[in-house]
Amino acid sequence: MFGIRIELKRQAPGGGGVDDQIQRFTAEQKRSRFKFVATEWPVSLVGTHIYGDITDSWGLELTKADVEKREFGVAISVKKAAGASSPLAQV
Repeated sequence: MFGIRIELKRQAPGGGGVDDQIQRFTAEQKRSRFKFVATEWPVSLVGTHIYGDITDSWGLELTKADVEKREFGVAISVKKAAGASSPLAQV
């Protein structure tokens, strides 16, 4: 079994961006549990934010073959925080 650690450099230059859903997927369209952090994204790049770790399967049973497929990826969705104008999100 494999764990997945996703590292994102992320920012919302105008402020007001927050995680909506961070999700892993495979070629067979197996989708993982969602991950998110409720705090707003930084206005400037401040380090790297980490989702999961090497022991976190995100609710999927993954094999080495799954991880090596070209279609193995992550979906990132950002939403506007309450009271924010229209944030620009950058990853």
